[in-house]
Amino acid sequence: MESFHADTAVESLGDLRFRSQVVDGWDIGGNPNGGYVAALMMRAVVEASRAESGHGDPVSSTHHFLRPAQPGPVDIELVASRLGRTLATFGGVLRQEGKEIIRSLVTLGSTDGVGGPELVTVDPPDLAPYGECVSSGPEAPNFARRLDIAHDPRWAGYVLGRPSGEPKMGGWLALANATDPPDAIAVTMLVDALPPTIFNTGLPIGWAPTVELTVHYRNRATAPRLAATYTSKFISGGMMSGDFELWDPSGVLVAEARQLALLPRPAS
Repeated sequence: MESFHADTAVESLGDLRFRSQVVDGWDIGGNPNGGYVAALMMRAVVEASRAESGHGDPVSSTHHFLRPAQPGPVDIELVASRLGRTLATFGGVLRQEGKEIIRSLVTLGSTDGVGGPELVTVDPPDLAPYGECVSSGPEAPNFARRLDIAHDPRWAGYVLGRPSGEPKMGGWLALANATDPPDAIAVTMLVDALPPTIFNTGLPIGWAPTVELTVHYRNRATAPRLAATYTSKFISGGMMSGDFELWDPSGVLVAEARQLALLPRPAS
């Protein structure tokens, strides 16, 4: 966790402006992972919201990716849209060399002591034990080497060159060498950590840039390693959408996310 915290650190410049750094090594084929770049935005928003409203627990975040980032400095500018007693909402833009990289909208609250009725109609994913799962392999991109990704054998066929035919990924996720549970900022990155579901279909694969990512933060994680599933129902029109669930080993949903991405582009 120490490396991730250091690599998503932000410096406040006042007036809801921050400076940060896209650190080299969080990339996939030279392009920094979108969830990692979104985590920079989330770090700034959480710090700003705690100072301005006292609310430090993200509830929902939506990120629109306008162009890829590159390793190097970035500037983050926020706007407080509402500072309420229950919720606070901030808009933000992350720029690099004057060009917009991400535009985000984030709502935060305070989850401690929140009660009320509960109804959950799905069960946690029935994954193979961690020790029976498949690692990403020696050819994994730099980003994957920053994590501990263990693929459930049912959906690990793409790693072995035998796609399952099902547009689904699943397994166990953690930051490399983590001993503490991931916070909401790390969760923002983890819900973009599994490979695109198209990798298991037999369709052409490659870099699949994210267009939009929405994350709903439901409960705090209590363990470093979380269970994850990523499923697509629609791959068409040059795009694919996917639904991501991140579960605590205790059986509690930590986060759910939905992503829209461009289909991999054919090699030129």
